[in-house]
Amino acid sequence: MKLILSTYLRTMKERDEFDVLIPDLLQTMGITPITKGQRGTRQSGVDLAAVGPDITVSESDPTYGKEKLFLFVLKQGDIDRNVWNGQGEQSVKPSIDEIFTDYIRSHISANHRDLPKKIILGTTGDMKENVKPSWSGLTEFYHDKAAFDFWGANEVAGYIEKHMLNEHLFKDDDRTDLRRTLALIGEPTYTCRDFDNLLRRQLGLDVSGNIEAEFSNDQLHKALVRINMAVRMVSGWACNDGDTKAALQVSERALLWSWHRLLKQQTRSTKLKTVYADLCGTYAYNAAAYFKKIQPYCLVRDGLARQTESCNLFTLTLFEHIGLLASIGLFITYCGAGNDELYDYIELNDIADALVGVLKNNPATSSPRLDGQSIDITLAVIFLLIMDRHDEVIEWVRKMINRTCSMFYMRRGFPVDSDNIEDLIELDEARPSRERREELMQTSWLLPTLAGWCGILNQEQLYGELHNTMTKDDFPNICRQLWHPVANDIFNFMYYQNACRETGECEAPIIFEEGMNEYTDRMRQIMASERHQVVEASPAHQADLFGIDFVSSRHFRNPVAPSFWYRFLPEKPDAILAENAEQTQVAEQQIPT
Repeated sequence: MKLILSTYLRTMKERDEFDVLIPDLLQTMGITPITKGQRGTRQSGVDLAAVGPDITVSESDPTYGKEKLFLFVLKQGDIDRNVWNGQGEQSVKPSIDEIFTDYIRSHISANHRDLPKKIILGTTGDMKENVKPSWSGLTEFYHDKAAFDFWGANEVAGYIEKHMLNEHLFKDDDRTDLRRTLALIGEPTYTCRDFDNLLRRQLGLDVSGNIEAEFSNDQLHKALVRINMAVRMVSGWACNDGDTKAALQVSERALLWSWHRLLKQQTRSTKLKTVYADLCGTYAYNAAAYFKKIQPYCLVRDGLARQTESCNLFTLTLFEHIGLLASIGLFITYCGAGNDELYDYIELNDIADALVGVLKNNPATSSPRLDGQSIDITLAVIFLLIMDRHDEVIEWVRKMINRTCSMFYMRRGFPVDSDNIEDLIELDEARPSRERREELMQTSWLLPTLAGWCGILNQEQLYGELHNTMTKDDFPNICRQLWHPVANDIFNFMYYQNACRETGECEAPIIFEEGMNEYTDRMRQIMASERHQVVEASPAHQADLFGIDFVSSRHFRNPVAPSFWYRFLPEKPDAILAENAEQTQVAEQQIPT
């Protein structure tokens, strides 16, 4: 394990990776970080300051366990002559000199001024032999003012193994699962089941998401720190193999299951809120790595098609990336208010440009092949509307209506209602009978989703085309339906698994009225139903982390609550709204289940 950790550390960057890991490590050692370096500010040589007992020396040392002020100088890679005393501001020797001439004199608070000082040079690599004499000379020169230590990759790996990986619940089974995950994370068919097992044990959950082991707030805090560390290791390993999507999906799972466990803890602990914010930061960082890799392919014609050979696989991959981009954008949009650092990772306009590029440069985006892809479509439309890309959304909806209705009418190339890839392959390659094809289109979430967006976008002509096509005598008999989560129940499930199997109500069959206004009136009645006010009831929304709900929709394939996206409907005159309100109570009881 130490070798794995050491190898992982050598791949880390100083900014946003190594400088994020060290504070977490210090907390598990009982040392409290008090400051950290920031971009664009003068740090007087110190990248991180912390206070706590010194357990890095031998137990026989008189200073063992004594409280000290730790001042860290953090670097990336090996410390050679150029890094030691080069011309740039990042050189080691000038940084340490500046600590004594500036930082210790004017940057230490009165509470810590009299504490013994210990300067630690930390790096993700090693110290070269030709630098060691200079290091010894410098430490001897300042020995009466501070103690010194060097933390290279091997030393940091040792501390991680001792204080983070062996503590409390991180026992042999967890270490074994972590090794397996690291070994297999680059395999395209790997499902991360070993990492899931590790997460469950760390969070004290059984396979159904129920609490299996009761934790104190302190125990849960330490578990979340270890989970964050494990996510960084696995995602870093995946990114080094070029699989940034796998890294992002690991982050999604840890983000959602940890939130699920926090809700069951029923606590308002500031300490837990802080460590969960770190998990949000890890997700945003991995999202940025994924976005940076995929962005160039989004902006060229058929750019994403280069990654696949199968037409079916390409369409599935295409909508998967649409959902990923949209959920990232919505996460940053709705969680950034509570954590400004999230905005540092990705520009929202860049995500919107990339998403629009995918739609314009890949004609297959007008031909969803699985009914469940309506989830990715809804996420993308919500995000693009928030980003004022209305014209692009209207054009996309128009193309999907024309293409999807045609495919249903011809009974080929339509979105399969089972969301089973094998059924999709059968439809395209086995030439099934007419009866079998109609069996694969018995239900549809996509059609009422498109009808709803027609109403929201005020596209009466498009709605009319949709209605007229589906009322043709030889159009297949498709049961149109939507799933509506119930506010009091959905949050017990949606952050841990697919909630459609456990809760909610199905509105079916949905009748497409001839006039679009009648259809949107029905949408408003559902939107006003107290039973379906999931936004106000969302614990993530109440904690200014509403973006988590959209990540859950994509990750666990939970449809976005219609009562939320119906809110994009344009306002109606007060008189009409009052009339609709009188019908709301009746409408609540008319949703077939």
